[in-house]
Amino acid sequence: AVADSAGNVTLINRKYIELFGYQRDEFTTVEEWFLKAYPDEEYRQKVGDLWAIDLKSALEKGMETPARELKIVCKDGSVRIVEGMLKPGKEKLVVTFVDITDHKRARRELRESEERFHYLADASIEGIFILRRGCCLEANSAAAKMFGYGSPAELIGSGLATFISSASLGTDDPDSLVDETEPREAIGLRREGSQFPVTIQFKKMPYKNIGDVSVASI
Repeated sequence: AVADSAGNVTLINRKYIELFGYQRDEFTTVEEWFLKAYPDEEYRQKVGDLWAIDLKSALEKGMETPARELKIVCKDGSVRIVEGMLKPGKEKLVVTFVDITDHKRARRELRESEERFHYLADASIEGIFILRRGCCLEANSAAAKMFGYGSPAELIGSGLATFISSASLGTDDPDSLVDETEPREAIGLRREGSQFPVTIQFKKMPYKNIGDVSVASI
């Protein structure tokens, strides 16, 4: 969107209309836009104060303002989360919005999924390992107890071969099995040296911002 030095909106593009639902004839000034986009008075005042500070700095330095995360109320009442930037020009102000709603929602859902996983993992009587390239990123309390460690933190950074006998898996590289999905019988290795029979199964899942990991349940 573009506004002149008097605060009149002179241009909005098609993407803007698609994103927020407001048509060009529904507001003529920045003030009118603020009333629609930020109906909550307290939040509207907060956004206005932040952008006033940013705009003053941008005009002094002759550069675009840093991105501000904003919640904008659309015409249909839904809320879009965007990053808003101001770029001052000759007798005009260009306002750019980047929609990050889906990205924020995906991150929230992933975080909630991880929280549910951790809750279930801690409540499970099975040993749970989260592995990336065969290396333990996280483990639950049951896993630590099962293999004779004082806490899950002591397992982090160890390879799968630390806990599972390579010979019992029929390979010198237990880490190569993390892509398997069927249960496999093996021999577990406790910290103090004793051994015990286990059944191990792997499952792929997305994890934080590093991509897919293997979850091993024992």
